[in-house]
Amino acid sequence: MVSAMVKLTTINISLFAFFYPLIGIFSPSAYSQNLFSNITSVTSSEKQIYQAAYSDSFISSNGKFKIFFQRQGKDGVPPTDDNLNKVPDWIETIASAFERSYTVEVLELGYQPPPTMRQGAPYSIFVQNMTNAFARTVPMNLDSSKTVQTNVESYILFDNDFQGSNYHIHGDSAIKVVAAHEFFHAIQLGYAFRKIDGFFLELTAVWMESHVFPEIPNYRYFFKYFFSAPDIPLSGVSYTIPNIVNHIYGRSIWAFYIEQRFGTNAIKDIFENIVDFDALHALQKFFRQKNSSFAKEFLQFCAWNFFTGERRLTDFGYHFAETLPMVAASTDTIFEYAAYRSSAAYFQTAQYHLFHIKNQGTIKFSFSAENINHWFARAIGYNDSVLFNSFVSASSSIYLPPLPKSSSLLIIAGNANLEPDTVTIYFKQPKEKYNFTLRLQRENTNAPLFQISSFSPNPFEEEIVFQFRRRCQ
Repeated sequence: MVSAMVKLTTINISLFAFFYPLIGIFSPSAYSQNLFSNITSVTSSEKQIYQAAYSDSFISSNGKFKIFFQRQGKDGVPPTDDNLNKVPDWIETIASAFERSYTVEVLELGYQPPPTMRQGAPYSIFVQNMTNAFARTVPMNLDSSKTVQTNVESYILFDNDFQGSNYHIHGDSAIKVVAAHEFFHAIQLGYAFRKIDGFFLELTAVWMESHVFPEIPNYRYFFKYFFSAPDIPLSGVSYTIPNIVNHIYGRSIWAFYIEQRFGTNAIKDIFENIVDFDALHALQKFFRQKNSSFAKEFLQFCAWNFFTGERRLTDFGYHFAETLPMVAASTDTIFEYAAYRSSAAYFQTAQYHLFHIKNQGTIKFSFSAENINHWFARAIGYNDSVLFNSFVSASSSIYLPPLPKSSSLLIIAGNANLEPDTVTIYFKQPKEKYNFTLRLQRENTNAPLFQISSFSPNPFEEEIVFQFRRRCQ
């Protein structure tokens, strides 16, 4: 469980650092929605000065990308040139990877190209020694007085060799997925940029890698960090938490959920909403257009996240559920007559309470919370397949369908608050002020029959049957 004593944070790096090292750049923090609090933006003239410092450049074959690089010094690229065309293979591979990214992301999936490309100019990529970062997409001409800007131009900084202790992927494979990831950031900036949308920009950029280069499942590397920490908010950032950057990328599973539920174009539809709404409310608008809501989909997403690995079910959840890690349950116990749980959690998190049914019967489920607009639950009965999947609002009581002996009941309590005030609301102490309570009570409508079937001498003409019911406090 995440400590309630964490404090608010900022992140002191340029935009969209793909796997930037944690040591030495983050201040102590609590959950915040601002993934990119201090943005390093440049002007067009500053970019031109920066560009002039490079000795070489290369135009990709489709003319869409111009790659600036150095042959020597700390920023020099590997000199290998197998085809002897006087262009380092590292640069040609970068060019090819970005061309493929453009083809898939713009021509096939239909996203708007970055603003620079809309003006007919090639998109600029600067290759340099990134010191343990893969790449970075840098916005241009940001106005610090505005909370949202559209049609933001950018350029990309790209590492010159991917050599160092923090690189989990190397060589051509790294070039390809990083190109797909960063080019999608350039596309995202062309729609709109808000600091609080950083979580969604990152998770969808990781998701996009799977479409551009499906043969390189880099995104799977990050899932274990997400599934191991269901108590970290979907849109929250806290750099007091180990591996938080990997957790942010692991949230790409949210995009895979949306895609499987609503189709590949769903992510593009949400980005079209982002022009007018922040990411969370763009999601809410999209879900409402599909006759659903953020709360319903978030709780269903949490349910999918439970039925993975050895828990996978053939008729429920992700197509690739068997390859995913398993989330931990806060409760995992036998249910006989009654159960009571009271706990607390942050915005956009969930807790899992698993009960294994000992005796068949009807169960009454009651769910309450301090703020009924934030808390929801799913009650899922299952054995080899899902028997029922009920969405429950706070301050509700329902009778669940009868569950057979040896089946299981999963109760997911989720906080689906879209507008957390990370300063004055969710970080008051103690955290338990923002809590929920669930109760389960077995209704003995199917109580066993107590029979007197043999009595000698029998004073009755017929067998007498006494029905009784036990009450469990």
